[in-house]
Amino acid sequence: MSRYTKTKDNLCLNYGFDHALGYWYDIIDTSIKDDNGNHPTIEEKSSFINKLNRGNFIEVLENFNIPEDQKMLIALDLPF
Repeated sequence: MSRYTKTKDNLCLNYGFDHALGYWYDIIDTSIKDDNGNHPTIEEKSSFINKLNRGNFIEVLENFNIPEDQKMLIALDLPF
């Protein structure tokens, strides 16, 4: 399993590859907290559960300026 984190403004993107979930990501809003002191998850998707396709995954990653080498591995359907 791989896990990377990238931030942009008040959003935090966690993303990676897992042998069970495939490609996955979640986006967290760090500007607010819920009653338990946790930041709310805005969106979470994976290849296995939500049928996230590689094109949509790359689009999300491009919004957070992810390195080109990671995007190339995803385009080639390889784990990173």
